[in-house]
Amino acid sequence: MPKKKRSKAFWNNIKFKYKLTIINENTLEEWWGFVFQS
Repeated sequence: MPKKKRSKAFWNNIKFKYKLTIINENTLEEWWGFVFQS
């Protein structure tokens, strides 16, 4: 069960980052720079 929960949390995190990228498409390069640094 923990694996399933972790996988779901990971997927939600990816979706969150993807949505944030779409919202901030004007600063796309800055956003990706931030994601790769953290």
